[in-house]
Amino acid sequence: MTKKMVPNTGMIDIEELGNPNAFRSKINLDVVPKFNRHGDNIDPIIRKIPIQSIDEYAFNPRQADNDHFEDIKNSIKEIGLQQRFSVVKNPDTDRYTLIKGGNTRLLAFKSLYRETGDTKFASINCIVEAWEGELNRTQAVIAHLIENEARGELILVDKAKALIELEQDFRKNLNDEKDSEESSESFSFDRRKDNYKKTSIFVNYLKDNGYSVSEGQLGLFRFTANKLTGNLDRFLNQGMGSPQIIKIRAVYNNLKSIVKESEVNDYHSLDEDFSDALKKYNKTRKPFEFEKL
Repeated sequence: MTKKMVPNTGMIDIEELGNPNAFRSKINLDVVPKFNRHGDNIDPIIRKIPIQSIDEYAFNPRQADNDHFEDIKNSIKEIGLQQRFSVVKNPDTDRYTLIKGGNTRLLAFKSLYRETGDTKFASINCIVEAWEGELNRTQAVIAHLIENEARGELILVDKAKALIELEQDFRKNLNDEKDSEESSESFSFDRRKDNYKKTSIFVNYLKDNGYSVSEGQLGLFRFTANKLTGNLDRFLNQGMGSPQIIKIRAVYNNLKSIVKESEVNDYHSLDEDFSDALKKYNKTRKPFEFEKL
């Protein structure tokens, strides 16, 4: 899980391996891709794949429909795909899945094939990355976050859900590593310090892999994913941003302080009441107004 992604280098078109003249011209023998005993590539390769054999990435952070779908489809129809898809092949299903963004472009490509029947949309050259199981999923989430954010197509709640799910997987991996290192030893630690340390490690991991987020932003995303989703979805899906969520979090933290000072420490009831209040407001048909929450 903590493995750093590395840029693809030295890729060649797999079809060129069958060309006897290729070795005297284009192909550097040092970068001929390696395959395992099952015939799956270990190094990245370029391969022509039937479009119907490629699946969208199921955990794409962006949940909202892309308003530019028709524009993207028309662009592909007129000038073709300008950036190759990166995919992995699942050895259990023999199907390919997008790994570094491109869900909308893939759907547009498939739509063009259905509508036109043109064979130029029947298959496409893709970069096939090595299958690495859970690591592929991590890479895909980060790549989709980067791509969607660069295009300005990601609302805060979608980003929050993706990052927190990724963080949970990351923390589980860290805990598994700690358990294996201290398998038979009992240990004690300051839970708060441990959480800060894990957060810092996760933030640095994202940064190493091309995605920047601060620990403060991550805290806001946690609050959004854990306290607001399921309770304030209508406003979140309309694009509610940081300023409103920061105000709502301030109210929640003030309520927590009141509960703590009362020495009742009934945080469960606080969460239930807070959730109920948000759900009631979520049913209103008026624009969001913090003062009326």
